[in-house]
Amino acid sequence: MGMLDPKFIEPFVKATIDVMAAMASVSAQPNDAATDISAYRGGDIVSLMPFTGNINGFVMISFPQALAVHIVRSMFEEAAESQEGVDDALRELINTISGQAQATLAQGPYHFNMDLPHISHQADGHELINVSQSACVPFDTDAGQFVLSIGLNAVPA
Repeated sequence: MGMLDPKFIEPFVKATIDVMAAMASVSAQPNDAATDISAYRGGDIVSLMPFTGNINGFVMISFPQALAVHIVRSMFEEAAESQEGVDDALRELINTISGQAQATLAQGPYHFNMDLPHISHQADGHELINVSQSACVPFDTDAGQFVLSIGLNAVPA
């Protein structure tokens, strides 16, 4: 499995920083260089957005439960009261992050459509999608760490 081109990763990193700040008032900073997805160590909650087009793949964010609740409480106090509310808010986050990155990437050779976001809980078991290229980027916040992961099956020449 190969590493993704940084030109593909960067719009997702920038969108993650911007969306976390705008929607949740959370300062999220990448704390390390991107690594292959084999470094992925699943969190309690995974928010996953598949996409298809001239490339197929996914973007996902993995959160510890306490950080997910903290972020959601910053967005919508009442949503943090139930797991369903937390899940819905995390779907909205991944949807917005993916949409912003998609808009940037569409200015180049990458054209794809987003599917509906999915939520998975550690108790359900996280199954990684088999991809040919991937990257994981850990982010630090004042309330803990989360991981942004991106995987692709085909990249245009």
